Amino acid sequence: SSAIHSITIKESDVPVRICTSENDKIYFYYYLPDDDSNRYEIGEEKGTLTVENIITPNMGIFVTGDEAESDSYKNVKFELFLPEDFEGCLELSTSDSDIWTGAVALGEMKAESHEGDIIFENTIIKERLNVSTRYGDIRGTLAGNPTDSSLEMELSAKDGEIQLSYTER
Repeated sequence: SSAIHSITIKESDVPVRICTSENDKIYFYYYLPDDDSNRYEIGEEKGTLTVENIITPNMGIFVTGDEAESDSYKNVKFELFLPEDFEGCLELSTSDSDIWTGAVALGEMKAESHEGDIIFENTIIKERLNVSTRYGDIRGTLAGNPTDSSLEMELSAKDGEIQLSYTER
């Protein structure tokens, strides 16, 4: 088991994907736009890994139209890879991008997005799931059986929809 038991990711408008690690280690990839408008601050303290996207104001130059459609911006994303049996705590926040979580096992997950969707695909949550979005949807599948689970769940999609189902493992 890893010395990291908790991970906090603070994103802005970059899509976040949580995937299964291929080597049982925790690692992440991030793709930044070419214009140096973003950088990441990464730290670890007492078993908590923190990754924060720091946005540099670009002196009043707005990215519009063709520039926002350039490959540099299309490829921008943040991918976190976790061992299948991580079972720690994961906390994510974004302002207006989607959060996608794949087939990983988490003890606890807290996810928040103002405008993005929060999507699960065969994700195992053992103890606590707290997910909220203002304008996005919460959808997908959790793995396991809800009847033999002691999972505490709090879901909020103020102006969106919640469509979350269970799939047997």
